[in-house]
Amino acid sequence: MQVTCKVCGESIDDSCQFCPYCGVAHEQVGSEWNNVPTPPIKIDGTDRDARRSVNIPLIVGTVVISFTVILGSIFWIIRQKNSQVIPVPDPSPASDTVSPTESDSDALSGTLTPSGEVSSTTGSATALTAEVSLTMPDDIDNYHKVSFTSGDSSSVLERVNDLYHYEPSRAFDNDPITSWQEGNKKTDGQGEWLELHMNERKPIKYITLCLGNWRDAARYASNNRPTELNIKLSGKIFAVKFEDVMKPHYVTFSKPVEADSIRFTIAEVVVGTNGDHDCCISEVYAYSAE
Repeated sequence: MQVTCKVCGESIDDSCQFCPYCGVAHEQVGSEWNNVPTPPIKIDGTDRDARRSVNIPLIVGTVVISFTVILGSIFWIIRQKNSQVIPVPDPSPASDTVSPTESDSDALSGTLTPSGEVSSTTGSATALTAEVSLTMPDDIDNYHKVSFTSGDSSSVLERVNDLYHYEPSRAFDNDPITSWQEGNKKTDGQGEWLELHMNERKPIKYITLCLGNWRDAARYASNNRPTELNIKLSGKIFAVKFEDVMKPHYVTFSKPVEADSIRFTIAEVVVGTNGDHDCCISEVYAYSAE
C-alpha cells in the first residue's frame, strides 16, 4: 500500500521504516510526526534556498561585468574617432599662375604708346615703366649727370683714317659730332649692341639719346639710325621706340633704376640713303638721383 510522506510529500510504500527521499523515520506518526520540521525541498540534490542564494550574486556579477565591457567598448570607439586626423582644407585659393613683381621679374618690356609712354607687359602694378619724349624734363637739372668710364659693343666700323673713329667711347665723349657705328655688314644693325659702364651703381632716372650720325644733316640721312632699342639696366629690359628725327630723345623711368651699366641693343632701324649698313648712335647721357 502506498502512503504519502508528510515531510517531503513523496509517495512511498507503507512498509518502509524511513522515507527514501527525505530520510525521516516513517514510524513517527501522530503529533510527533506532525511536529517534525519540514526540510527544504531538494531539486537535483541541491537546496532551493541555497541555489537562490548562489544564483543572485552570479547574476549580479555577470550583469556588472557585461556592463563594464559595454562601457569600455563605447569609450574605446569614442577615443578612436577622436584620434583620427581630419584634413583641414587650405583656406588660400589655389592658383596656377603667379603675378610677377618688380623684385622677381628679370625683364620688363613694353611698346611705345601714342603719348610716348613705354608700359610694362608683365601686368604687375609695381612694374617699372619708361616714358619717351622729345621735350627735356623740367627737373632734369636736379639730377646728377653720370660719367661713363668705358664701353663695349658687338662690333665697330673699321676706321677710314685717323680723322674718323667709331669706337664705343665716341658715344659718351660729350661731342654729338662723333658717333659709335656698328660694323656688321650682314645686317642693317639689328641685334648689334652698345654697352656703357659706370664705376659704381647709380639710380638712373633719365637717359638722353642722340640717335643716328649727327655730324651733319646729310650724314644723318645717309646712315642707318635706330628707331627701336632694347634698353637693359640690371637685368630689366625696356623695348623703346623712337621717332626718326635729328633731335634728342629723353627716356624717363617711373622711378630710378639701380645700375652700373646700360646696354642698348638695336631692334629696328631706318635705312640710310647711301645704302651703307652702318647704324649709328652719336651720344648717350644718363642722369642719376645721387
